[in-house]
Amino acid sequence: MRSFTSLITSFIFIMCHTRLSANHPFQVPKNRGAIPLIEDDTIFFRTMNWTPTNNRPKSSVPTFDMNKGFVQPAPLPDYPERSRHHRARKRKCVQNFCEEVDDYPETLIRNIVSRTHALDAYFREAEIAFELNNRGAFDEEDDSKDLMCNVVSATLYPQTAVNTKEEEKILVNIDGFKQGLNFETCANDDSPCRFSETLPLGYKSTCKQKYVKRNLAILGENNKTSWDTFNVPSCCVCVIKRE
Repeated sequence: MRSFTSLITSFIFIMCHTRLSANHPFQVPKNRGAIPLIEDDTIFFRTMNWTPTNNRPKSSVPTFDMNKGFVQPAPLPDYPERSRHHRARKRKCVQNFCEEVDDYPETLIRNIVSRTHALDAYFREAEIAFELNNRGAFDEEDDSKDLMCNVVSATLYPQTAVNTKEEEKILVNIDGFKQGLNFETCANDDSPCRFSETLPLGYKSTCKQKYVKRNLAILGENNKTSWDTFNVPSCCVCVIKRE
């Protein structure tokens, strides 16, 4: 009796399992033709297991096509993970002129200028003129006491700068090919000038930044040197006008 009951139970289990398998949503009946699909009607299963190490395994996307069954998984690109502690190096900048720029193409620029020799004469004259300008004929400390506006002076060999068209350019500034610039900027632009309290009634004074246009050698298109124009902060002046 028990064996007969076990036989009936096994038969019912097999029938139920067969019915469930036949009704599985992803199984295609063998006795039917291909099921018509809407365009791009493909089911995708994504398994993306990212690990924080550089040796993490590449992820893959196993796909399932209702006409073809499972398709060979396609590998995904192994994207490098950016370190949380990575910080870009700070630039030394005066307004839009910056030194110590990340990823400055020094080797490329050196190969270009050493091969063409088109800028040799310019850089020789520029170096001489820059040295003469930096010699100075006055004591800066004594001279600063007579200024109407507080200024900040600096000398830079910028690697990048923004031109007169508001476009950032890469400047030629490597050993042997230097473009030095002397900057003078207002310590407090648009602030009142010194001794403004001595002005006649109805007048006011304001410190204003002035610029001079300079043509500088840059790394242009197609990895060739060219020229561009830049507004260089040259001095800070006191402007007096009627209110």
